[in-house]
Amino acid sequence: MKYLKKLIYLAPYLFFSCEYEINYSGQLENDKLVIATMLQEDSTISFPLMHSAQPGVFEGTTYEEYKKKSTKQYNKNPFVFDALINLYVNGDFKETAKKTSNSYNYRFDYIPKHNDMLSFEIQHKDYPTAYSQVNMNIITPQLDSFYCSIEERQGRKCEVIYIELNDDGNENYYMIEPYTFNFSRSYFSHPTIILESHSGVYYNNSIALSFGEEDIHFNYYGVFSNERFKGEIYKLKLCYETWSDENERGYRPVKISKIDRNTHNYLYSLGNYINSSSSMLNPVSIQNFITNGYGFIGCKKSIVKNLQ
Repeated sequence: MKYLKKLIYLAPYLFFSCEYEINYSGQLENDKLVIATMLQEDSTISFPLMHSAQPGVFEGTTYEEYKKKSTKQYNKNPFVFDALINLYVNGDFKETAKKTSNSYNYRFDYIPKHNDMLSFEIQHKDYPTAYSQVNMNIITPQLDSFYCSIEERQGRKCEVIYIELNDDGNENYYMIEPYTFNFSRSYFSHPTIILESHSGVYYNNSIALSFGEEDIHFNYYGVFSNERFKGEIYKLKLCYETWSDENERGYRPVKISKIDRNTHNYLYSLGNYINSSSSMLNPVSIQNFITNGYGFIGCKKSIVKNLQ
């Protein structure tokens, strides 16, 4: 029993402070192209292109150590500037993206319309040709109420967002983008729920981490589905601690968006991966929607309001 007690006392320190090095001798996948973007109809198509890399390549001194052991010299810059990206609209070739020297983004002249089927073919000499497709069939979310303001709550300045979503009963996915995300997504990823008409929607299957006496849930990208409120009105009031002040009223955008399933599943699984990594829990698989690549090309339709 004495040894068991010692093990229990020691466990919290092991959990939070230990690092483990694992000698992995298996075959790693070759690097691939990476895209993560959401498109909107009646808006310019523009997004950066990146590449994956072997462990340690993008991590400072680890990268130097890795290079000494590798016969292949990797570009530490994650962005890819010299690819060819072909756009097909409803099965017909439309154009090849234009890449400007003063921007990370590839840009198309074509402006997508509602119900367009967009297909992308991404070619580069160093990576497998990647493919992705998105149907621009998302409609505007139906909101009976949408309110956002800067308020004082329990001595703290908060950005408060209140929504009433009138769901149409189809399979729908949503995303909340508070203005505070423009500063630090990780810091503002755990708002306090003041009111929720259907419990467990915003933090559905999220992982709770303990900080002192408080259990904090994380929804890193503010995405959720209508699985628990199909065809009903979902009411949600969130409070984000913020540095916003009175001068920011009236012109700081807050977005409520309807998004496609691929966007939701990618961001939801990526958020769970971040939660799992930070808490040393079991591995989580990140869903992928790029053939021969990584990431997703999705779509969204938003309602935007400014802080009141």
